[in-house]
Amino acid sequence: MLVMMMRSNQQPMRVMNVFNNLTEGVIMSNIMKQSDSVVFAVIQVVGAPTGKVTLTKDQFKQVCDIVAESIWDGTTDMSESGRAKYDTAEKVRKGYTPGLVNNHLRKHKALNGGIKYVSKPKDAPEAEATELQAS
Repeated sequence: MLVMMMRSNQQPMRVMNVFNNLTEGVIMSNIMKQSDSVVFAVIQVVGAPTGKVTLTKDQFKQVCDIVAESIWDGTTDMSESGRAKYDTAEKVRKGYTPGLVNNHLRKHKALNGGIKYVSKPKDAPEAEATELQAS
């Protein structure tokens, strides 16, 4: 986004791109969001999704390997606390990425067939929820 400012004598003055201004002196990197990493890994393994993505065990493992490698090499974002907890490539691969991939397969519209994800309360069985809505 480009911003124009006026000097006190009302002559226009071009101002730096706001983004560049905020990041002045910081080396920018191309760190990907985790959701984007999962989508790109799925595309690499099975191609562009045309509906809800269902992976075989082998495909799921391939997607997890791609995402884990991306997290481990720093291409994909992970919090400092996450990096402290999952401090080896094996821990990232086996302890972190399977849940990450499962979550995005269910929740990301590009992977779940375009359906808005709605969580279900853990403490309310479906029968009780139906009864409550009927009354």
